[in-house]
Formats: sequence, structure tokens, C-alpha cells
Amino acid sequence: MKKILLMLIIIFHFSLYGESTTYDRPNILFILADDLGWADVGFHDSRILTPNLDKLAEQSTELTTFYVQPVCTQTRAAFLTGRYPFRYGLGYKVIKPNVKHGLPKEEITIAKVLKQNGYSTAIFGKWHLGDYQGKFLPSVHGFDVHIGNYCGWVDYDNRARPNYQNADNTNIDWHNNSKIHKVSGYTTDLITEDAINWIKEKKKEKSSFFSYLAYTAPHGPLKAPKEFIEMYSNIKNSQERKYAAVVTALDSAIGKLLKTIKDEGLERKTLIFFTSDNGGKVNGGGFNHPLRGGKKDLYEGAFKVPTLIKWPGVIKAGEKIDIPMHVVDLFPTILSATKVSNNIGLAIDGIDLLPILLEGKNTRKELFYGQNHRGAAIRVGKYKLISYTKIGKNELYDLEKDPSENIDLSKDKPEIVKNLLKQIEHHISK
Repeated sequence: MKKILLMLIIIFHFSLYGESTTYDRPNILFILADDLGWADVGFHDSRILTPNLDKLAEQSTELTTFYVQPVCTQTRAAFLTGRYPFRYGLGYKVIKPNVKHGLPKEEITIAKVLKQNGYSTAIFGKWHLGDYQGKFLPSVHGFDVHIGNYCGWVDYDNRARPNYQNADNTNIDWHNNSKIHKVSGYTTDLITEDAINWIKEKKKEKSSFFSYLAYTAPHGPLKAPKEFIEMYSNIKNSQERKYAAVVTALDSAIGKLLKTIKDEGLERKTLIFFTSDNGGKVNGGGFNHPLRGGKKDLYEGAFKVPTLIKWPGVIKAGEKIDIPMHVVDLFPTILSATKVSNNIGLAIDGIDLLPILLEGKNTRKELFYGQNHRGAAIRVGKYKLISYTKIGKNELYDLEKDPSENIDLSKDKPEIVKNLLKQIEHHISK
């Protein structure tokens, strides 16, 4: 019955926008920035120029309370599986080169499910979910194509990574379907060009596609083409100047990608997500104001990131939704949008967001943020609890009155702390 109602809602939305009432499965385009802060985009009043993302925001619904994990690896795993990473041994540590663990092959990714249901699948850019002896690579997890890096911190000009060694005994971390890929150019542009060429190819083949663009920007080591650096001569701090240039170079590349989608006649057939893998690195150029903290924290600055979703004719443009959502929700949401059954045999932590996006119905009673090396956090209603489990300390915040998390209410509201601690324990013990 729920699926029938959802179909009727979608058909109704198509008719409102003057589209055919035939609901075809959309292409999926997932764009992930790396370490982009809350206040690093123009549509959040940043000093950094992001005209293409600003235009995308006008055409999208902005998810103003969208949460990810506090570091790179975990957000990528959570997105692909719809499950919290600690459930399959990834915990909170970032995967380093050639370590003997990664995303287990037993996990069912959204790429694998979509591929089994007729989609072409590709990832361009950073994998960061394991590269040991080929056991954890994208090809194991449902991707037809991967062109990019296995780990983080690759140079923007030559794809070299410190303390990395590939099969050629060099430190180049750039691969084309597991083979070392030597190519010249700026990394952000290479990711975009490869994705554009692949999308055009799928258009010719009339194949539905899932394209995952895992940009390395604006993660360090910060480098940008000269023309972007020169745009920010007014910023005196050299690191902040380079960071701003890297973000604007990313925005320029995304603009080219979105133009391709439009020029190829795919705009109304493609569901587009844009977000970041964690909040900005506060000592690396990122800016999360007015949120507290940043990458690796348990404060909002680590979890809450700029997020847009665009699906012309289905999801309204120019809207803002303030209902808490989480990156694990994207797995069941994509399944719902593509009319693929959720029968993967593993318990999913996320919820389908389409009822919220299409009807405004808040189906979430609580939001478990996730963990870092010090503890975990949860939100129920307006209250957020941070539990530093290793030192036995708790912090409680009223996010409606105090979104910057300045006033700790844990001593004033011990019963709320007690109840939320039980909820954290419930999630971790599942």
C-alpha cells in the first residue's frame, strides 16, 4: 500500500510540473565534496565564490539539517551501505594505504543493488574504503568503472601520495579499474572529464546510470590553478586563499558536469545529490560558522554539511527542509526512487526520505549521528547528547535555542541525559 501511495504522489508531482505521468527510473548522480565546510558555499553566505552550486541550490531542495559522519571513510561506507560503519568493523578510523581491512565484501552496496537491477555503475575519484590485495576495491562492491585514487591526500597535479607504494613501486595513487593510470592534469578536472565522458557514453547506450563523483577537493594538500588563486588576492592568509581557490575550482568543475547533464537532455531524468563527507577542517582552511567544531569532532561542525537534492518534476526547487536526515538514509531513498525492492538481507539503519521530501512528513523520531574515537552522539527532538564514553563525560545541547552548542545542559537535565544514553546504547548494541 505504501508503494502504491508513493507512486501516486510521484505521478501527481509530474502532472503539476507539466510532465508525462509515466514514472521512469531516474539516473542517479551523487556528488561528494571532501572536507567542505558548512560556510564554504555561496548559498551559505561564504566569501568563497560558488556560482554553480548557488544555481544548483536554487533548482534544488536544500536539506538544512543533513548529517554525515565526522571523517572521510565512514561517510563513504555509510552512504554505500545505508548502515553505520561500526556494524562491519570500520569503526571511526580512516583507512590508510595497504592496511589489511576495508569495506567487507559481504556488505551490500547501493552500487551492487543498482547494477543487479540494470544500472551502469561508476565511481570517479576517491574510494577510501580499502585497497589491500584488491579485496576491497570498487569492482568488488558493484562498480563497473573506477577511475581515481584509493586513499586520501593525493597531489592535485601528479596524483602522488606520501607513504604510498603501488605495483610499479611509485607513490602514484591513481587507477583505472585497478590498473595504474598515468595522466596529466588537475585532479578535480580529471574526475569531471572522466565522469562526463562516461555519462555521454551511457546516454548513447540508453543505459540508466549511477555515477558517484567522489572529489578530492577541498581536502589537502591544497593546490589550485593560477586563475583561481588570483581570484582571492584579497585573502591575506595563504592557506585560506588556496582553500578558497580549490573550492571555486571544484565549483567550476561541477558547473561543467551539470551543463553536460542539461545539454544531453538528462536533466529531468536524473536525481542529483550534492553533499560533503564531513565538515570543514578548521585548521585547514574550512569554515563551519555558526556551527561549533569541525572534522573529527562530535559537534555540529563535524556532522552537518551543505546538502542539495534535485529531481525536476518530482522534488520542488528552491525549498528548504529542516528535518534531521542522515547519510545512511540515501541508500533506502535511492532504492525507493529507482523502484528497487529493499530485500538485501541486511538490516538498514537509514530511512526512505521520499515521504519527507514529497509530503513533508517527519518519519524520524531520533537521529543517531555516529561515533568518533572519543564517543558518540544522538539527537531526539531538539536535544543532542554527546557522550564521551572513554572518559565518562556527557554534554547536552538544545539545538533549537543553541545551534552553536555553547550551553551545556547536562547537569540541569539529568533525566534527558539518562534517556539519551540508553538510546545510544541501543543503537550500538543492535
